[in-house]
Amino acid sequence: MLSFNLFLIFFLYLFNLNYLINSFEAIPFLQIDYNFYLKLAQCEAKCSEKFSSINKLNNDFIQLNNQEQIIGESSLILQNICQQGCLDFDSPLPPTIHQINTQPNNAFILGQQFFKQQLLVNNSTSSSFFNFFGIIRPLCVQKTIINNNSPSSTYSQEKFEAFLIFENLNEDNLKESNNFRYVVRWRRRPIINENYIEEKEEEEPQWITASIESSPRFKVSSLRPGLLYQFQVQQVSPNGIQIPAVISEWIDFNLFIYGNEINKKSLNFYSQFNSDYGVAAWVSWKLMNEKEILEKEKDIHTKPILTTRLRKHLNKQNFNKSNNISISFNNKTEEFNYNNNKQYSLISSSSFVVFPSCQLQIEWTNKSSRDIATFELDGSDGFLLNNLAFNSEYWVTLRANNNNNNSNNNIKEQQQLITTTTTTLLEGNFISMKCVQVYGFGSLECKPEPVKQLSIFTFPKNGSALIKWERPQSVENILLYEINIEAIIKSGEDSFNIKNKCKTEGELLNSKIVAAQADSTWIVLPKEELCEFEVKHTLYDLLGRDATTTIRFIYTSLTEDEEQSSFSSTKYYSLAFRQFISQLDISIFLIIFIIIFIPITALITLLCTLKRGRNNNKRNNKNKGKLLTTENNNLIIKKTKIKQNNNSKWL
Repeated sequence: MLSFNLFLIFFLYLFNLNYLINSFEAIPFLQIDYNFYLKLAQCEAKCSEKFSSINKLNNDFIQLNNQEQIIGESSLILQNICQQGCLDFDSPLPPTIHQINTQPNNAFILGQQFFKQQLLVNNSTSSSFFNFFGIIRPLCVQKTIINNNSPSSTYSQEKFEAFLIFENLNEDNLKESNNFRYVVRWRRRPIINENYIEEKEEEEPQWITASIESSPRFKVSSLRPGLLYQFQVQQVSPNGIQIPAVISEWIDFNLFIYGNEINKKSLNFYSQFNSDYGVAAWVSWKLMNEKEILEKEKDIHTKPILTTRLRKHLNKQNFNKSNNISISFNNKTEEFNYNNNKQYSLISSSSFVVFPSCQLQIEWTNKSSRDIATFELDGSDGFLLNNLAFNSEYWVTLRANNNNNNSNNNIKEQQQLITTTTTTLLEGNFISMKCVQVYGFGSLECKPEPVKQLSIFTFPKNGSALIKWERPQSVENILLYEINIEAIIKSGEDSFNIKNKCKTEGELLNSKIVAAQADSTWIVLPKEELCEFEVKHTLYDLLGRDATTTIRFIYTSLTEDEEQSSFSSTKYYSLAFRQFISQLDISIFLIIFIIIFIPITALITLLCTLKRGRNNNKRNNKNKGKLLTTENNNLIIKKTKIKQNNNSKWL
């Protein structure tokens, strides 16, 4: 029993070495049963689904021979053993029940049981719109040169190798994408001009089954120039075939090597920040009008073809047969009719970027650093730059590693013949995120920023000047301000005399410390007639970091005659006012106009309205007074007439 387990583990080790093969050769003489590969792919998907759940659950019970057993070993090893059981589905079981009570044996037998289950096919997969559920596109194409081993021959043959990717466009079918398997088939035909196609209708080439892939990205080697290639990918889930196979367009890989128009495309940059990568930027070479590409697995593994076990499943396909594919298991047949319609359109006109090399080198530099990374294309159509500096301009260059590989039996000679060169493909630049965009203004996580709107107002009559600035938002994170005033010495002038004449009074070493809550300070200027100064304002935060800004101004002191003259005083006050006005920009004038002139205009309008109302009231009152006086006179006249009549009667 122990020897059997050791042999199984040793055989599994050899199996894993072959499992890392990451490509298949496009050779037409190796024919594999497509139906067998579909069923084998479903069995592998079931193994992946079963043993990947062990990582999520503490205990996973498997019902086998009426016994519940707990699988506690590595899920990856058990998954590989289960997949080996899929290949050895016809191997006899151990003779006694005691020999199947180990976890590797349980996984091996489980794989045999998975393979013997019926292949499930969704009826909707018979739709003729087979390319509606996904696309197949090349990622990169590179040359390989194979030399003849004969010393008398100098013949060398050029071939291509390429990475392709299958992109599933059905969002409902992506929940368990890690457990999917992909059965890849291919076919080829020579490049024929249109006139020849019209004269003679060529027979349709037959599909050649190539491999079972565990990743939607797969590598193809031994591609020949002068031929068109077409690929078909059938996605297989643990539940069987859920979507129809996807067929690519006819691809001329020679165009991507010699007729590439990649330089017409550009890089796009998307800045971001998180705790894992810090300041980052996603560099994308995908065009803006393309659909979003789903995240794919970065590791690529290909199912091996064990010739000793699959020899009985190899068959010679008749190239004269029709292109209809028939899948039959357990006396149940599902037919898939794919009408090719002789689509010979080349994928070279696609909007996706196809690189002339599968190994890329990206370089990003700023003023203080330079970094280089080499990576292999995985279908994500982008690269993440992390741990960048805040608010820094980066220049990004994307290059292709051109490896001219000569295939020889001697490995040392092959290594000597490999020459690596880089070709610049795409370039671009961007500015990384600012620290304030992440932490906010005034945060101690960011370097301090210099104060804004630093300005100088001189008063020659008093021999002083007012230095003013805008107070920062987070004053609590500021330690103090330091004001330094120095005279500017031009070339050809006596520096000693200038420093003595333009030395400010009352300050030590022309420096002044100001509290963090202040937004202005006064300085005393010399009595010289003309001096040019530079004011350096330095802000210190609580961590001792500084940020500096400077401003220059020309100061002219008053003479004795000008001090006695009010006109001169007014003149220099107006000079200071003009200097103040010259330091203002248009936005300040607009604010002053809105704050001052508009309210004054509104107040004048209101006063005029009130005055008009009062005048109208006075006029109305005068008119009413006149009317009352006339009525009183009439009444008095009537009363006097009545009295006179009464007196005449009595008499």
